[in-house]
Amino acid sequence: INSVFSNVEVLYFKNDDALVSLKGKGFGEGQIIKYALQESVYLKSAEHFIKLTGKLWVSNILECEEKYNGFAYFMIDNPIKPLKVDTKFYIVQKKFFNNTLLEVYESVDDLNGYYLEHAYFEQLINSTGNCNVFSGHFYPEIFGLSGSTGKSYAPDLKKMRTKNFKYKLKLYIGTLLRIFK
Repeated sequence: INSVFSNVEVLYFKNDDALVSLKGKGFGEGQIIKYALQESVYLKSAEHFIKLTGKLWVSNILECEEKYNGFAYFMIDNPIKPLKVDTKFYIVQKKFFNNTLLEVYESVDDLNGYYLEHAYFEQLINSTGNCNVFSGHFYPEIFGLSGSTGKSYAPDLKKMRTKNFKYKLKLYIGTLLRIFK
């Protein structure tokens, strides 16, 4: 039977609880992604992958995939003065991720306020020399419930369009500010 479920793969992984307790949930997330990239049959043969936090979904995932630049897409927290990326959702070329971000989770230190979002952002800026991986061409419509904060994601279409416009405007302003520094 050929169905959307014919390509489902289930992996089982147990985090290093002691290190996750010490370093934080971003460290655990990094361990999980590394394991999945090494063990998944589908990810081994993939050129790109999409990461989406559990309990969330992106209603415009096909649009996001279509507008993806083929390299990397990460949302940033503040396009005018960025300090971190949003790790709920991103699309990235696997080779770039493996060479640039795979081991970055090791530097996470939640107790001192240095999260995976900060580590990824710094590594992306240092490795690319700019913010080209922070695309303003699309904004994912994220729905669901955050497992860590309990925040509900259920934007309506009008708010989503407004948010998308504001994000693109801030990204444009932020790019101009970096150019004219």
